[in-house]
Amino acid sequence: MFKFFESLRASLIVGQASKHLQNRRYRDALERAERALKLDLNENFTWSCLLIAGKSRVHLGDVDRAEEQLRKAREMLAPRLERQPDSTHLRHILEDIERYLDAIERHRAGQTAGEDT
Repeated sequence: MFKFFESLRASLIVGQASKHLQNRRYRDALERAERALKLDLNENFTWSCLLIAGKSRVHLGDVDRAEEQLRKAREMLAPRLERQPDSTHLRHILEDIERYLDAIERHRAGQTAGEDT
């Protein structure tokens, strides 16, 4: 019974984090995602929290931690897409993660180019 309530609580927190991310309230989204990650979560909640936290961190300028969290989310989702190759939902999420990781790489390349001059 306790596990059910813990899962419900996590679901509500992740929902709040997602809503904050959509509304560009990145600090609030990050705080909720981090709080949910501290709970004993199943894989679905974990990758969702990592995704929300990673995206929020990108917008807040913490690209190192963002990259780490986005890569972990991708590692969790990639095998699921292999098992469900027709899932456009999973494919879109992974494409979104790749866009953020590419933006991080472009950001770093821009910093390096600026240092060279």
